[in-house]
Amino acid sequence: MPREKVVRVWDEREVVYTPKRWRYLWEKREKALKIMERLAQFDPLLYGSVARGDVRRDSDIDIFIPIKVPSYLIELALEGLVRRRKIVMATPWHLIKGVIEIDEETTVTFPLIEPTDRELDFYRWGGAVDLWGVKTKE
Repeated sequence: MPREKVVRVWDEREVVYTPKRWRYLWEKREKALKIMERLAQFDPLLYGSVARGDVRRDSDIDIFIPIKVPSYLIELALEGLVRRRKIVMATPWHLIKGVIEIDEETTVTFPLIEPTDRELDFYRWGGAVDLWGVKTKE
């Protein structure tokens, strides 16, 4: 007997956020905006819960540079903000990325090799907004 889907793809539902939830969203987006403005020449994307709007108090601020850029240029743009650097590769078949930690909740991730369209789609699919969208509160 086939299982019944709990939610169909075309189902819609209205979600109402509390004023506290809205405050978390705008505080985290304001913090992201300051960093993204420093990185404007690299077309940064805010992605994840802060981009989608389903933010909580403990949500991370995740910024992604969608183009291959020398890491030193990113570090120069973030001068005075860099707390830690690392290289991440989820599996041998995934994109090698540099990660710059700004603080305990904020990271800037960027490809160290040319990303494929599919790898870039991961960020868009998970919810992403560009600098203009963060500035205009879209």
